Amino acid sequence: MANSSACFDYSKVVGRMAEMSITRAELAPKIGINTAYFGTRLLHGKPFTSDVILRCAQVLDIEAEDIGQYFFTLKP
Repeated sequence: MANSSACFDYSKVVGRMAEMSITRAELAPKIGINTAYFGTRLLHGKPFTSDVILRCAQVLDIEAEDIGQYFFTLKP
């Protein structure tokens, strides 16, 4: 069973967004989620659903083999 208290480090996602000059307000609608929800997940390290992760990876041009580094790195 997954640990519901897991806290992920999304700094690589935020960095990729900066590289692409895309804000949370711009990315959230492109991946079909609410901007506030997206921001809260990023800031607090809460897990995303697999479909949101895949859509985000597509928009941010993250290779499939790199998804784990962006979305599944645990905060220390």
